[in-house]
Amino acid sequence: MKVALVCFSVLTGCVVLFAFIWDTIDGDLANSRSWEEKEGGPPYPGDKLENVFWFIQITDLHISRYWDPARSEHLSIFLKERVPAIKPIVILVTGDLTDAKAVDHQGSRQYLDEWQTYWNTIQNSGVLKTSVWLDIRGNHDAFDVPNLDSQVNYYRKYSIQGQQHAQSYAYHLKRSFGTYNFIGVDACPDPGPKRPFNFFGYLTKARLADLQRLEQANSGANMTIWFGHYPSSTVVEEHPGLRRTLSSGIAYLCGHLHTLGNLVPQMYTYQYAGYLELELGDWKDNRIYRIMAIDHDILSFTDESFDHWPVILITNPKHALFQVPHHEKLDRIAKSTHIRVLIFSPWPVETVTVEVDHIPLPGVSHAGSGLYVIPWNPQQYLYGQHTITVYAKDSLGNSREKSQPFSLDGSRPKFRYLPSFLLMFHIDSIALMVFMMSCLSVILPLYVLRKCNLPPKAPYSLTRGFFRWPTRYIFTRIKWIWMVSKCDVLYHCLTGFVIYVAIGPWFVGHLLYEYYGVVFSWGIFIKGTYIPGSITYLYGLLQNLTFNIPLLLHFGYMFDFNQRRKTRYHSRLHLSWRRDWFFILLLTFQTYMAYSGYYLAYGGVALLLCPVRTWSVLLAITLHWKCAKLLDPTEINSSL
Repeated sequence: MKVALVCFSVLTGCVVLFAFIWDTIDGDLANSRSWEEKEGGPPYPGDKLENVFWFIQITDLHISRYWDPARSEHLSIFLKERVPAIKPIVILVTGDLTDAKAVDHQGSRQYLDEWQTYWNTIQNSGVLKTSVWLDIRGNHDAFDVPNLDSQVNYYRKYSIQGQQHAQSYAYHLKRSFGTYNFIGVDACPDPGPKRPFNFFGYLTKARLADLQRLEQANSGANMTIWFGHYPSSTVVEEHPGLRRTLSSGIAYLCGHLHTLGNLVPQMYTYQYAGYLELELGDWKDNRIYRIMAIDHDILSFTDESFDHWPVILITNPKHALFQVPHHEKLDRIAKSTHIRVLIFSPWPVETVTVEVDHIPLPGVSHAGSGLYVIPWNPQQYLYGQHTITVYAKDSLGNSREKSQPFSLDGSRPKFRYLPSFLLMFHIDSIALMVFMMSCLSVILPLYVLRKCNLPPKAPYSLTRGFFRWPTRYIFTRIKWIWMVSKCDVLYHCLTGFVIYVAIGPWFVGHLLYEYYGVVFSWGIFIKGTYIPGSITYLYGLLQNLTFNIPLLLHFGYMFDFNQRRKTRYHSRLHLSWRRDWFFILLLTFQTYMAYSGYYLAYGGVALLLCPVRTWSVLLAITLHWKCAKLLDPTEINSSL
């Protein structure tokens, strides 16, 4: 009865967790309708170059002394030859300005020449004469930085904004038609440990209060744009939380996730707090940048690849997916007289055509700078979703086409599930839950099966055909775990070690060049500071999946192998290549992870004082030596 209750509780917990995740990512934008819509009024979008400005965002430059010098070379070309064709008022650079990684990709530190390359690229480009440069730190810019006033915190000397602002700051752009706030969010942990335990951001109550003060200093602005390096899902925070603060703005612009290896090239969502969160692909490998425009207090954007021209940005009517009614004056679209499109190219634009619902609209004219306007009658498109398509060609023969949905009644498509999941959830909380489930996947089966006197048998009478082999396979593995559970030494060592991974110190090492730190799954202690657990949960999950769980199955297979062959091994290490090849592979991988993950990153002390990686190899060898010659797992109980 107790076993059944335990299994039922675990199954119920999994179902509830899945239902919670699904309900969150499948939710539509109904919550946003509870916000009061922002009313517009004149002026309405027309045929003049007025009430509009645009800016650029780039992120994750990763200027490196060791790898890919084209990153800085292409950045220089972009700033000298391409940005003048766009003429942005502001350029946002949202973190990871330099790479700060050693040649082996394991060690990390701040390199002066990388920061000098970043500084010189900006200064020599001349971009500061025409645009406001707003840069902010990323996690790579904080690797091995013990404090903000440290001599190795080169951000304070070789960035544009770091010379005036050590962390978060605000810039107020004043135009004839209003004021627009740009607020940079620095969520880098302070102190900043070396990699890899420096992936998540961290905001204390004091730093969140600083962000609120920055926003309240000019709360009467037309619109607020937040920007930072970390997506809100990768920030460990204290109450009241970052998203509550960001809700005062229309959008939060970030980077950091690098399109997840091109698995999610466009990572956008609408947060339930009431703002857009727009992650941008990296400059490092993909050379992506973003152009955003605020046209009559309506925000539009497009993400583009370096040197793909012409660039087309439709500002009126706005893309239906990205409407934010309580921050934008969307009723102006229905009262506008002209479609408005920004088109940029280093070469003259020769051809522009516009279609709405596949019907060409005549009368395209150039209103000045990059703005092209086309007269239209919005009353023809009041209901449902429609599609606008713009085609442009420049004098060099480059041609592009841009299509997007729009609506005047508030209808919209849905955001895709995976990007919404990645941006809406607190990944550290998900990582904690999955990590604890992986720990329970070792402890619970051992505990439950230890209560059973006989090994579970597959119900062959209930399985036929295709299902017979999988059933036999599963129950064979369950039998292995049962055999391990009957060996007192293995039972207590394996469950105890999993519990230790969850609560005990993993290693002691140079988390900073001049300071030792201690890493637990639930946090890091360094230089008198506590940094809550985050990426550590994922490393704990990796430890369970690649070592603890396979080790459990190996010992079960070892007993089963010995029993089936009635063989005892009395060699010095009790090794059988036929039986133990997987065990040897397991130890090799664990040793490599200890060397590459801890020794190369944090030094020799981290390798020696490392119970989770280094000592676990010794523990596994000892247990294997004790158990390899046994036919019955209970033999060791009396022998020891």
